[in-house]
Amino acid sequence: MEQITENEFKALISLLDDPDEEVVHHVSNRLKDLGIKGVQKLEHAWEFANDELTQSRLEDLIKDIQFERLKTELNNWKNKDSADLLLGAILVAKYKYPDLDESLIYSTIDRLTQAIWLELNNGLTPLEEIHVFNNVFYKLSGFIGEQDNFLKDDLAYINKVLELKKGNSQALGILYLVLCRELNLPVYGIDLPYYFILAYVKTGHIEPDLHDIQKSDISFYINPVNEGTIFQSKQIGEYLKQMNVRPKHKHYLPCDNVSILNSLDLSIIYVLRTKG
Repeated sequence: MEQITENEFKALISLLDDPDEEVVHHVSNRLKDLGIKGVQKLEHAWEFANDELTQSRLEDLIKDIQFERLKTELNNWKNKDSADLLLGAILVAKYKYPDLDESLIYSTIDRLTQAIWLELNNGLTPLEEIHVFNNVFYKLSGFIGEQDNFLKDDLAYINKVLELKKGNSQALGILYLVLCRELNLPVYGIDLPYYFILAYVKTGHIEPDLHDIQKSDISFYINPVNEGTIFQSKQIGEYLKQMNVRPKHKHYLPCDNVSILNSLDLSIIYVLRTKG
């Protein structure tokens, strides 16, 4: 955080309602130097501002600072921490909910994981594992998919999905994936056009190289929106045909976490553009 004296800070705040745009631009840039650690100070200034214009410009400043911090965190995630899918989903949610309670997200995930784990055992077949998972996740815990409701961006944010127990295919699929990884179930994400599905992979370990997975390695596919319905590759081809999309090899195979998060981002962008 750039050092700004208390007197300079007060002087800068007093100039935020200046009619000269150049002055406001200079003042805003100087206040942005406070960085994320200065947000609380700016919020305090907002509480005591005497006019709506100053408050509005303070709100914009706070959003800009938070957004710049978020871009940095997402870039760091992409380059260093992309193995942590839940962290990526939390960072995306911070775009709309910068003050979300991360501890609540992690504790809720832990409770869901524990509830599913208690119903699993080593003697189950892959199909039986997913049936048990689906029963706890959808039937007992009450999660619902709402892919058709494109005007609700909250369906794409992990904190709201956990709160509302509703999500689009990307967000609900990410939650499903996170839980599977906690439970060491070999389930992976597949990014289809406008839709996100999952695949149960025949593997003896949870983290094979995605580039080594072939179509023959997939036992079955899972639809996270439709209560975890199990299906085969034929249905993917039918879906692509309906969407007038030429089938590609990637439509049948797992993608990495960066691609999954990109798919989530695109679902949010679509909603925001539709609303706008």
